Order: sequence, then structure tokens, then C-alpha cells
Amino acid sequence: MRQLRELTAAAPAVAPARDGTTNAISLPDAREFVPLYGPGSADRFVVALQATRLELPGLRDDVDTWDDLERVRDRVGPNTRTYLEDRA
Repeated sequence: MRQLRELTAAAPAVAPARDGTTNAISLPDAREFVPLYGPGSADRFVVALQATRLELPGLRDDVDTWDDLERVRDRVGPNTRTYLEDRA
């Protein structure tokens, strides 16, 4: 929660994923949003929105696939951990 508060307080701000895509955007007004997703989107958002780029460790890992989930397995909550253990 602290990192989300930090992102919100810095609006406009972008929290990039490890691969340069965008994991979170904070805007003072949602009407300022422009869809710039895809490879390199974090940098495009920073330029287009004149946003602060925040390197927030808790928002660096994008989880889109099972392999991604396995990579962050040691940092998931108890319900997700139980699900992963039952699935193994």
C-alpha cells in the first residue's frame, strides 16, 4: 500500500515493469489518459504525460503467465501460495 500511495502522491507518475512496459499509472485526472501500451510503453507514458518515473520494487513484476507467477512464487500471498501448492 505504501508504494501505491507514493505513486498516487507523485501524479502524474508511471511505475514501469522490469521489461519496460507499464504496470501502473497515476493521473490527477483520468481524462489525461492516453493508450500507449506495449513494448517500451513506460518511457512513452513518461514523455506523453510529463510524468515522474517511479522505480517501485513492489510494482516491478508483471504477472501475465504461469511462468511469471512461478517467478514471484516466494512473494505471493497465502491464498495464492496455497493454490500454487495444490496445483503442483
